[in-house]
Amino acid sequence: MEQPEGVGNSCVRLRDLGAMLDAVPSCHGPIQDGGGMGHRAATFLRAEMKKADVTYADRVKRLKKHGLKETEAGITMELKRGSFSAIFFLACVAALELEQVVLEEI
Repeated sequence: MEQPEGVGNSCVRLRDLGAMLDAVPSCHGPIQDGGGMGHRAATFLRAEMKKADVTYADRVKRLKKHGLKETEAGITMELKRGSFSAIFFLACVAALELEQVVLEEI
């Protein structure tokens, strides 16, 4: 996979995210990491929501398009805890219509 200039192997292209989400079994639960990567990922998602001017109500609608049934309260709690599945993270990235995520930015 060719990456943008100046971006290392930690760049994840998300063009085929729908297929990726469909291919991942939904039985995997959240990974709790004691405040590390999960909280950084949650902070990243909240910042991207703010940049995109997306409300939690908007996020619920957008996630539904990607097959996730979430409530505003559920999303708030998952982001507050920083404990959610990779599928939730990827669906949020897709809902925000981000083309790529650079891991060093998380």
